Amino acid sequence: MKLDERKKEFQNPGPAFRAKPFWAWNGKLEEKELLRQVDILKEMGFGGYFMHSRMGLETEYLGEEWFSLINSCADYGHAEGMENWLYDEDRWPSGSAGGMVTRYKKYRAKFLEMTLLDRTEYRRIRWPQNLVAVFACRMEEEILYSKRRLCKGDRLEAGETAVVFRKIYAEKNDNYNGYCYVDTMSREATDYFLKITHEKYRKKCGKRLGTKIQGIFTDEPHRGPCFTEFSGGSKRRVPYTDQLFEEFASRFGYELTELLPELFLRKEIGEVSCVTRDYFELCQELFLENFAMPIQEWCRENHMLLTGHVLHEDSLTEERLTAVRKL
Repeated sequence: MKLDERKKEFQNPGPAFRAKPFWAWNGKLEEKELLRQVDILKEMGFGGYFMHSRMGLETEYLGEEWFSLINSCADYGHAEGMENWLYDEDRWPSGSAGGMVTRYKKYRAKFLEMTLLDRTEYRRIRWPQNLVAVFACRMEEEILYSKRRLCKGDRLEAGETAVVFRKIYAEKNDNYNGYCYVDTMSREATDYFLKITHEKYRKKCGKRLGTKIQGIFTDEPHRGPCFTEFSGGSKRRVPYTDQLFEEFASRFGYELTELLPELFLRKEIGEVSCVTRDYFELCQELFLENFAMPIQEWCRENHMLLTGHVLHEDSLTEERLTAVRKL
């Protein structure tokens, strides 16, 4: 395109170069009203919209009426020269399908939680199935000086603190319709999310995908909060998935289980342990391999564009800095 043509396009850009807002779908949806709003969005100068389930939706999410309205808006919007985009979640963050994925416990987000116990508390400890490891540590203000692995029946010595690591599930809350966020480091969980969300759009929208419907938005997926109370986390929790320890050993050549205190506590030498670095690297890799890439592959196979943003994308170091301050 020549410069003069670019200038002309800039003065009156086509739909591809115009803004496309989140179009909030809430309350009881009605076709006539939705089509009226398409006209308003066009009149305002937008090039399209993302059909976005929001708080207060009364029409069944991913129900028959939902897809009928999606198709009506896609057909009408396309005829009016507007771009139609899907949104892959009931509210956000993406991955749970409004709790339909996490009805099943195995797909729920999980954490590795550290608890500190004194000698009296340690004597009352039970050794449940969710207990991963227990250490006797000499520490001061959560600075680690020494550690030794404990087995059931072992005693704490004077001056030692019991450091207990457990696997726990994310708490349920209303944001996920009474369930919780999903384990995005689990490929099985992602496959189920694709099955009940994306595959339904493929079945119900048919040839509109890639033609009248340009693509899909994924909103704030993440691998889980670390050392922070944000998004259902805790200052003494990090993300966990069932294959975490196996994958860690396979990729980095040593056992994370034996060094868990170094993931949560600062070492005496003052340096951040390589355990912390390798753990964060693994979580990012598992998130990309088991959530982001499968969704991208599905979109390519179905002639759809994928857009969106991940949690905390405003600062690539935000969650990492939270962890460093803790260390």
